[in-house]
Amino acid sequence: MEHVPSILDVAETEKWIDDLGYRCIRTSDCVQRLKRICMLGTMQYVTELRHNYSRYEHSLGVAKLAHEYATHWRLRDEMRKKAVLGALLHDIGHLPFSHASEVFFRGVWGRYHAAHSVRLSRHLAKVLYLGGATREAEDVLNAIDLIKEHETGKVSAEGVLLHHIFHGPLSADTLDGITRAAESVGLGLPRPLELIHGTSLDGPHVIIPPEGRKHVEYFFDLKTAIYQDYIYCSRGLAAEAMLTRALELAFEGMTDASEFLSLDDDDTIERLRGKTMSGRILERLESRDLFCSLRDVNEDKYNLVVDVYGRLCSRTRKPLFLLRALERSFAKQMQLEDASLFILHPIIRLDLQRNSG
Repeated sequence: MEHVPSILDVAETEKWIDDLGYRCIRTSDCVQRLKRICMLGTMQYVTELRHNYSRYEHSLGVAKLAHEYATHWRLRDEMRKKAVLGALLHDIGHLPFSHASEVFFRGVWGRYHAAHSVRLSRHLAKVLYLGGATREAEDVLNAIDLIKEHETGKVSAEGVLLHHIFHGPLSADTLDGITRAAESVGLGLPRPLELIHGTSLDGPHVIIPPEGRKHVEYFFDLKTAIYQDYIYCSRGLAAEAMLTRALELAFEGMTDASEFLSLDDDDTIERLRGKTMSGRILERLESRDLFCSLRDVNEDKYNLVVDVYGRLCSRTRKPLFLLRALERSFAKQMQLEDASLFILHPIIRLDLQRNSG
């Protein structure tokens, strides 16, 4: 049966993973937590979703596609299992609301979720060792290489093909993620198996034959449409900026990163509701009453803000302090009583690049 997220049988996939000998890993707390982390972040606040997939469902899908790649390329059984386990663990460090809270976490602690995935995997391996699951613990440590190699850029000769599976332009992660996003918003679906089976190997290089080009072009057109129309559009950026501000208000003064890292979406929403201002922002998000982009209101003022922000960022090592000062200044100029209603989202620089071409 072709892998399409809407017909992926979760129970069947779980049994398949368990039969590979990884039940103790799949049922571990760090993997099960992903059931309570939405995959599409703030997209649920931008548009009505047909299905709001979890990071757990996504990880199962990536495991299936990674195994499909490894089987199609006739990799050794050991490498196939490493691909499956790497897929199962690749997202365990994700923060609440997935990528949407990365700006907040990066601004406060200077880190992204990938490094936390490595730490959690090492901790999981330790727990497995102590519980007597020595083989599974060693498999986890081997799977960590997939994450570490991507972060350091150092890929072993044996891991080149696994690197393609996890970090290439048609990675299992990307194929599953874009397919789920497309289904969630009602767009046409790509065919992941056709894309995978359309590849061939020339030594360590992945080849796409001419007859498979149309499927690849369709997939990348779909990926572009999702990012431009739902993620990096004005409403998408507004939703992310609002969540970032709500998190800043709700977790102000928090010094222990582990407190935030252990939360899931429900825990975080409860924390947001517990503070007046963050609760108000959350209410607006849930009703899709999003802040408007300054670019859509006044192009000249938007360009001025981007210019001032860009020039000052190059002169300071305290971008978070700079953001707050600029927000207060522009809020005052625009006669806003509450400076928190004017948000300078750091991703404004990416937004500028997207609109400059």
